[in-house]
Amino acid sequence: MASLNGKPPDPRSSTEVELIAESAMQKTLLEVQHDFIANDGKIDVWGMGTNKSPACINLISINDDRHFDYMLIINWTPHVLEQLYLKRQFLSANRNMVDMQIGLIYEPAGVFLPESFPEKRNMTQQVANFTSKPCPPRQFVTTASGTYLVMGFVGRYLLNYKIFALYPVNSVKSMINKEKAGLVFAGLISLLITIILGQFLTHSFLYPLQKLHAGAEAIRSRDFKMRLPELGRDEFGEMAGIFNTTMVDLEELEVAGAIQEHLLPRRLPECGRFRIFGKIVSIGELGGDYFDYFNTSEGRFSLLIGDVTGRGAGAALIMAMAKAAIMQFSELLEKPDEVARNLHNLIRDTARGTQKTMIMQYLNLNATDGTGVYTNAGGWPPLIVNPHDRSVREVALPGPMLGALKKPRFGMAELELKTDEAIIFYSDGVIEARNEAEEAIGLERLKQLAIAAWNPDPEAYFANLLAAHRQFTGKAAVRDDMTFLIAVSGEPHPPEQEPV
Repeated sequence: MASLNGKPPDPRSSTEVELIAESAMQKTLLEVQHDFIANDGKIDVWGMGTNKSPACINLISINDDRHFDYMLIINWTPHVLEQLYLKRQFLSANRNMVDMQIGLIYEPAGVFLPESFPEKRNMTQQVANFTSKPCPPRQFVTTASGTYLVMGFVGRYLLNYKIFALYPVNSVKSMINKEKAGLVFAGLISLLITIILGQFLTHSFLYPLQKLHAGAEAIRSRDFKMRLPELGRDEFGEMAGIFNTTMVDLEELEVAGAIQEHLLPRRLPECGRFRIFGKIVSIGELGGDYFDYFNTSEGRFSLLIGDVTGRGAGAALIMAMAKAAIMQFSELLEKPDEVARNLHNLIRDTARGTQKTMIMQYLNLNATDGTGVYTNAGGWPPLIVNPHDRSVREVALPGPMLGALKKPRFGMAELELKTDEAIIFYSDGVIEARNEAEEAIGLERLKQLAIAAWNPDPEAYFANLLAAHRQFTGKAAVRDDMTFLIAVSGEPHPPEQEPV
């Protein structure tokens, strides 16, 4: 008190208090003073060693608030407070909806709550093994009033008390049965709702699936005119829209395929000493490759190979237009450069909005002596193969694609095919094909294949070339259609003798 009031304390008393604080409370005198000031007017656990109890500290000033006259310390005995608290709380704790009985036992002090419990000795033995953790479940005790499920533990804050709870087994069974009945009822309601939703969803799924199945059957039967109805705004509706768009494309491809099929020549021309074979190796999707052969006059015929940029009906229509136009150029068919010029003007005028161009190579041959005239519009040079000296020579004549330039110039070259020589025309897809290592076949390698695959029969020659070509590309994906047109020059026919 002297220190709090700012007066010098008695040295002897100060020494004694300091010894007590440091030995018993393990604190300095200054810390003890601070604790007294901090807990002024509060209740806290105070004491020395293990002998601690709730205490209220109050510093009292009588005349002057700046001067403390007395220090009041009030202590409570813990177990007395605990008993008073528990007696007051147990009445409400045992009034519960599940008929649960709650009790506490403190053997050393002879405390058993509730005091009216009939089986005190039995329960005292039952709770003897309680610990600070709840006891394992499914422990039962039988009393005169019935069988109970026991749960309990040693109190964490009420350190000396063992708390137990008794659940009547019959009440537990009754609650379980009620829960079961509730679960069964909820299950039946859920099943009913599931059946209703299932019927609704089944109808929502089955109708679109039936329509989509019908669409798949239409594709299988190549009925590309079929269209699906509106199937909603969900995934089925989106699939129906994609299906209808695809069917339009397939119908267009079917028309374009029919056009392309009718563009190819149906019969060989009168070609004298020559034998001819042409073939388009398609990758499955309609492309723009095209070839043709026809007579231009008695003893002369023409070979033509073309490739329109792009795919689909647009490319097929350009090819159909080109074929029809060439057939109308009857007076120009033996002038390849004029054919190319006129066809260029036609494509330029009609395909201006589509930006379509066309590669074309045109050769007009004399069926008797093997001489001919040739023009090139953007294609790779044809190869002339001589099996006797195993040589391959190019017909080098560059030229622009049809429809590409405003005022192109197309040249014309003269050539001669000797006996047993062959001329090979080929499209971009042949020369630009790549193997698994991304190596293009290239012109020089194609020349080597052309020598190794030689056969006087143009159809067999083609088969050999194609096999060698596929051996080079291996398992690499084919990226473009491939077209071959081969003409092999045979022995000249002896002149017919006039009858005597």
